[in-house]
Amino acid sequence: MKYSIAVFLMCCHVALVLCAIHGNFAVFDEVGHLGAGISHWRTKRFTAYRVNPPLPRMLATLPLLHDAPEIDWPWVDAPGYRPEWGLGRELARKTGTDYFWLVCRARYVGLLWAILAAWIIYRWSSELFGLWGGNLSLALWCFDPTVIAFAAVTVPDMPATAMGLAVWYAFYRHLEKPSWEQAFWVGLLLGVALLTKFTWLICFPVFVIIGWWRGRLSILYSVFMFILPILIVNIGYGFERTCQPLGQFVFVSRTLSGQEGPTVRQTPPGNRFHGSWPASVPIPLPADWVEGIDIQRRDFEGVYPSYLRGEWSEHGWWYYYLYAMAVKMPLGTLLILLTGVLASLVTRGNRCLLLATPAFCLIVIASCLTGLNGHLRYVLPAWPFLFILAGSWSGCQGRMRILLCLVLVWVGGRTLLTAPDFLSHFNELVGGSTNGASHLLESNLDWGQDVYRATRELRRRPDSYAVAFYSFVDPGWLGMPTQLPPLKPQPGYYALSVNFVQGAGLYTPDGAGNLRPIPPGAYTYFQRFRPIGRIGTTILLYHLRAEEIAEEEE
Repeated sequence: MKYSIAVFLMCCHVALVLCAIHGNFAVFDEVGHLGAGISHWRTKRFTAYRVNPPLPRMLATLPLLHDAPEIDWPWVDAPGYRPEWGLGRELARKTGTDYFWLVCRARYVGLLWAILAAWIIYRWSSELFGLWGGNLSLALWCFDPTVIAFAAVTVPDMPATAMGLAVWYAFYRHLEKPSWEQAFWVGLLLGVALLTKFTWLICFPVFVIIGWWRGRLSILYSVFMFILPILIVNIGYGFERTCQPLGQFVFVSRTLSGQEGPTVRQTPPGNRFHGSWPASVPIPLPADWVEGIDIQRRDFEGVYPSYLRGEWSEHGWWYYYLYAMAVKMPLGTLLILLTGVLASLVTRGNRCLLLATPAFCLIVIASCLTGLNGHLRYVLPAWPFLFILAGSWSGCQGRMRILLCLVLVWVGGRTLLTAPDFLSHFNELVGGSTNGASHLLESNLDWGQDVYRATRELRRRPDSYAVAFYSFVDPGWLGMPTQLPPLKPQPGYYALSVNFVQGAGLYTPDGAGNLRPIPPGAYTYFQRFRPIGRIGTTILLYHLRAEEIAEEEE
């Protein structure tokens, strides 16, 4: 009976994630990750999607190797080359109407990552705050809509969240009682974490600072803990082009190439170290891992339109992620976090400060990269630490504990009512999911998850709809031939992503298997007309009549 509440919470979480897996279509980045993962297995190359390490997509696509069709792709060894979108679209085209079920099978691995994170949250919080604290932290994790949404898709955010949490838990135990065994686990887990996402490179400097401050990190432990991750990363890539001299790399970011161009994408490839003494230094890491960091750095250097509260900006906002958390997290969760995190830092001292450090670093670093505002998932790895800190509420007694339980029931009930639209969840502060487009877009609201639902619904309707879905998958491959809406108002029936209605631009399928650019703001004219319906939470339906158009143009 001791663990009965935890088991119940875990069962609820599994059920909710399964609901999301089978209730939502392949999201935007998922298309590229699936094609890239299969290509890693079949070609033994890691060029595709190298801006993220390969471990999450390789594990996700392992069950698909027997049934996935053969994909032919003309590999081009060009600097900055990104073939994943072509691979992903080719996989979807060849799979056709069975593509959705292929995606669902790949997603089951994400459930295992979420369970791993849940177990660590429960164990760490229980050690700090007792059984009630563990159950509270676990409940916040299990009923968080954003957590459920990203546990149900094959993108690296949930694997990175789980492994980052595992690394910090091992580091916490090492600080409590230093030993070679604990140092081994820190190094091993950090290596695996670096195979999920580059985010956890921050561990190297932060571990050194915290270990020196606490006086618990000897030089020998440090060397061992930092050499082992490098070995694990090399094993993960099969020692692919390991120890290539720095001068032999061809970089595409301005930082590493030392070149300037009219735009980031037009920056000439180069190597700022060529001809200098560091050029002969061998880099003890796989070349694709290093080049992936370079390509990601190029993305950071670019200027991309960001959306917040109905406004587009090329410079972003420093408070973007704080605002996104405030409108996306369940209101009850916010109330518990705001009080529980503060209380734990005041009453529990250094132990809880260690928990707050990774959350603080991740949110601050993401907030500084204002040119890439757009995806709350970038700070998802910070959430487990906040949920654990909230476990300090376990010390309350009597009426306060009853009130806390009622708040958790409220959070769980709201999450159940959200199913399966967890990705597009917004809390009561902003009017719920149907009003989400007034605040955030893209992976915070519509990432293509309603495409399959929309194709099934529109096939049953007698009217012919022109559609613009926020997806790389052509609706024609799903059995619904169609075309894109016109760039000026014309009579007809239309189904559009809320992203496009709010002004987002994208290369999107045109219904004939080709990608066609939709310029930013191309479909904002639909804001002048009232939708006749909605599919899911992200696809708006319109019927434009000639008289309505004439009235609007007068």
